[in-house]
Amino acid sequence: MKHQSSAEPTSRYALTSQLDILDVLRSLALENRLIHMRVAGGDTSILTTLLHIDSAEESLIFDGSSDESWAQQIEKAQNLSFEASQNGVHISFTTGPATLCSYDERPAFRLPYPTELIRVQRRDAFRVATPQNKPVLCTIPMDEGAIVLQLADLSSTGLGAVDALFEVDGAIGTIYRNCRLELPGDEPLNVTLRLVQVRDFERANKQLRHLGFAFEGLRGATLARIQRYVSKLEREALARSRGFR
Repeated sequence: MKHQSSAEPTSRYALTSQLDILDVLRSLALENRLIHMRVAGGDTSILTTLLHIDSAEESLIFDGSSDESWAQQIEKAQNLSFEASQNGVHISFTTGPATLCSYDERPAFRLPYPTELIRVQRRDAFRVATPQNKPVLCTIPMDEGAIVLQLADLSSTGLGAVDALFEVDGAIGTIYRNCRLELPGDEPLNVTLRLVQVRDFERANKQLRHLGFAFEGLRGATLARIQRYVSKLEREALARSRGFR
């Protein structure tokens, strides 16, 4: 039941020994680490945990989702990608296809062992989708006047926002100082942003622009407050995926 792949290891950080791969996966399971799972090539991820490693079937069992549309997408996908962070190390692997199953009387997904796993020491953090019913806003000073953007996602290293009116016209690398980040239920934060990505897309026959920003010089209490909010969003997303509200 192993996932077959003819590709060469993608980097010097790749583990290809099954013993080494299982050692990393066991540690993720034992520590109940949150894992981001997405259909390979997709933009949207859900949070899950690795519940069990089935050595007899050479398969992994992950916590399922109560969202039927997501469960169908996952079951139809040939490959799923997984990302986790453990003590500052970024872990990623791809495997598939998935089959629906039950574990401890709750929905789950069974997938074959991956044939390759990447471990990279880095500072990057996952970006978590921000709620639309309690929007996170960011005010960016511009020469023509300040503009307010609603965030699409947030992490301790940066944020993503939709610029529906195409108001931000800076080039990649532009620095925006004295920006005001408003987290729900908290005092506004003063942050410095660097534009790192611009992506145009279409939704409901309307042209939109997604902007990716990296935080510059984020530290101390400001960093801690953002990390706490991101952790709160992750816990809420995991609860929703398990059917809790």
